[in-house]
Amino acid sequence: MNRLSDDSWLKEQLKDNTGAPITIAEIEHADEKTVAQMLNNEYGRNFSRTRLQDLDVCMLIDRELCRPFGATSAYQLTLSQKQRIARQLKNEFHVSDAQICRCLVL
Repeated sequence: MNRLSDDSWLKEQLKDNTGAPITIAEIEHADEKTVAQMLNNEYGRNFSRTRLQDLDVCMLIDRELCRPFGATSAYQLTLSQKQRIARQLKNEFHVSDAQICRCLVL
C-alpha cells in the first residue's frame, strides 16, 4: 500500500459509498496504541539511511565479529562472547540495545 492512512483517505472511502472503509485497525487487528504507532511509522520519520538495519547487523556479526571467537554464527557464541560483541556493537557501531538483542539472540 502506497497511501497514507490519514483522515482524507477515510473520507475518500466514505465518499465512494462502497461500504465500510478499510483501516489499519481492521487489517492488522491491533489495539489503539499499536495502530497509532503504525500510523506514525507511515511517514518514515524514524528511518535513517545511515542506521544499520537488522540484516546488516546480523551479517556484520556473522561475517566479522564472530571470527575472533572461532565461530561463524551468533548461535555458536557463549553468553560472555555475545556480551563482548554487544559492547562492541553499541560503542563502535551505535546499534540500539533492542537491535543487539534481536541480532545476537539474547
